[in-house]
Amino acid sequence: MEVQGRRIGSVEIELRNVGTVHLKLPVSDVKQLMDFIKNISNGWQSNDSQSQTPIKVKSVDLEDEERDSEARTPQISEATEGKDKIVQRREMIEGRIDTLEEKIATLVDMNRKLIENLNPDDEDSEPKIPSSGTKYNSVLQDLVERFGNDTFTGRDVADDERHVLSILNNKYNALEVAETQGRTNIYRVRKEVMQRILASEGTSNIIEIRGKDRKSCDAFLDTNQKRYPGFTYAFLEGNGLRQKYRLFFKDNSVQLSVTSNLGRFVGNKTNLIVREA
Repeated sequence: MEVQGRRIGSVEIELRNVGTVHLKLPVSDVKQLMDFIKNISNGWQSNDSQSQTPIKVKSVDLEDEERDSEARTPQISEATEGKDKIVQRREMIEGRIDTLEEKIATLVDMNRKLIENLNPDDEDSEPKIPSSGTKYNSVLQDLVERFGNDTFTGRDVADDERHVLSILNNKYNALEVAETQGRTNIYRVRKEVMQRILASEGTSNIIEIRGKDRKSCDAFLDTNQKRYPGFTYAFLEGNGLRQKYRLFFKDNSVQLSVTSNLGRFVGNKTNLIVREA
């Protein structure tokens, strides 16, 4: 009868007075193997009653799957434990890297904000007018009177006043750099600064123009602004053919000239309403 199961070993059995027999037994477990040996021993003793040890098992070479499994289990357990430790350490390192990257990003953002606070952009800094009686105020007043909204360079002022232009630009933001030619800055007095100076030192009024669109009105006022350095304007409101402006003049003579031109521009006096600011 063929025994079903996995062959797990071989055994050498020494039969007394016969010799050694080498058997390969396809048994499924050790107990089955020992039962088989016991049966052979009992059967042989019945035939040879004088032999006390008719059968001697010399060696057993087991290939037991359970034994192999038990032998491998510690190694597998150790390998799994080692792999888990590697994964845990990698996750810990990745977490530290993420934290470090967040801290670096925070530091970069803080540094950027600090630089912006120490060096504010001219466009974001409110223009200021130097205090009356100072050299800076005197130079600024002269620039408004001479150039108005026109451009100028350091060569247009006295040698001992050239450094004042940089201070008016960087510290007070009263000037803007219209363009740069090589190493030469071409400046212009900021419009809001000019308006404040003319409003405080000269005169101003508010006009309402009817029958003209804003584009044509702006073009007319720009032409007069270039012609008269002591004149500038600010748009207040408007829609369609009705526009409202505030006009700034350094003195009455400039005001008279611009107002005369404005009358000719509108044609009909009923289309121009003027009142003091």
